[in-house]
Amino acid sequence: MIPVQSWEPWVELLEVPGLGPRYWHRLLSVLGSPENILRADVGQFKGVIPDRVTQAIVNRTSAREAIVRTQAWLAAEGNRAILTWADARYPSSLLNLPDPPPVIFYHGCLELLERPMLAMVGGA
Repeated sequence: MIPVQSWEPWVELLEVPGLGPRYWHRLLSVLGSPENILRADVGQFKGVIPDRVTQAIVNRTSAREAIVRTQAWLAAEGNRAILTWADARYPSSLLNLPDPPPVIFYHGCLELLERPMLAMVGGA
């Protein structure tokens, strides 16, 4: 599990409207880490992500509530943890998706994600 302090910037960025996995990848490839993304100025986002997402990052409000909720969730009973793309235990099967989630909140047995799976998606 990654240390508590290192997941906080990831959780803070989860609160940014419009910042999906593709934009996360772009920002990380340019700025290197969530911490650097949170400290970046407007000019560093130019040409990397849309202006509306840049403004959402720059004008974000405190993510303290999200961090407190996450800490409470982690402290609850059961095997709980947070994995990010930076974590060696992040499931390789998810990394192979076109847009894998940058953060996984898991409760249970993480090893099950490495087993063969079948997913069925449908609608009425």
